[in-house]
Amino acid sequence: MKYYFVPTAIFWISGCVEEGPVLEAFDESGGENHAENNEPSEPSSEPTSEPTNEPTSEPTSEPTSEPAEPSEEPTIFAPMEGHWTYGAGELIYTDCPQDQGSSAEPESVGFTLAILATNAFEMVADGGVDALPCALTDMGFQCNPTTSSETVDYEGIDVELGITTYASGVFYNESTLTFTYEIDFACLDVDFVFADCGDTSDVLPCTLQFTVDAALD
Repeated sequence: MKYYFVPTAIFWISGCVEEGPVLEAFDESGGENHAENNEPSEPSSEPTSEPTNEPTSEPTSEPTSEPAEPSEEPTIFAPMEGHWTYGAGELIYTDCPQDQGSSAEPESVGFTLAILATNAFEMVADGGVDALPCALTDMGFQCNPTTSSETVDYEGIDVELGITTYASGVFYNESTLTFTYEIDFACLDVDFVFADCGDTSDVLPCTLQFTVDAALD
């Protein structure tokens, strides 16, 4: 009779326990196997119950809040188109001679306003043809500077003035506004052989600043 080592294993539900080799006897002639003395006994019982601590209920409530609706887009301000008329002006500052066009009043009675885009409009003065473009930010506005020239009499001599005008302001609503004007005067030429712009340095250059209201007709 010869002996062989045959590995055996016992598996438990709660874990895996491996038992060492068991010596078994085999008859050389092919007879039945004879276990050597004490064979390990099989487990007499298996776990009889499965875990019971599973979730017994599902969530009974769903979120009740809904996404907030998007807020409305802010309204973009735009003035009314049409003819506007100037009101009274108020002088803020000037260092120009009183007889040199230093009045705090616009030259025209009014202007015609037209919308160019969402944040832009233009004005054409009464009797004029050139449009003055302006940019609108909220209810304030800034217009492009303009340049012109004019000849005035200075102590019996004709002096050509260069005039640069800056206009800005604010709308109170769609039909009323206040302008702030700044007008700069400078000497361009003197029509006299024995004089030049240096001879006007006691009065030029000079600046005029004033405000004036306007309203839609």
